[in-house]
Amino acid sequence: MPARHQWIVVKFGGTSVSTLANWRNIALIVKRRLEAGHRALVVHSAITRITDMLEKLLASAQAGKPDDAIAILDKVMADDKVHPQIRQVAQAERVRAIQAKGGGAKPASPSTPAAPTVVEPKK
Repeated sequence: MPARHQWIVVKFGGTSVSTLANWRNIALIVKRRLEAGHRALVVHSAITRITDMLEKLLASAQAGKPDDAIAILDKVMADDKVHPQIRQVAQAERVRAIQAKGGGAKPASPSTPAAPTVVEPKK
């Protein structure tokens, strides 16, 4: 049996953090670790495809290619599997990318945030 209060790190990412059902499973795993006497540190990375998208956005920004960034953001906005708040942030960043290349794009709706927002899981 493990020593009481021993730390254990549990890491999840990709598809394992992409749905509410998966988060419930994560909660069950953590609960079992706590019941076994551990202290749990939960680490999660981005949901499926988000890390790849972020790397591509960074590469296009570093290369000075706003059109590539806009195309990536268009894909995010069109993906119905992406959380609505993430799509909303993508829309705002798309507007910024267009403005950065000299366009006069305006947000599509007044609800588009002026700055990225923190996305919290639904309860």
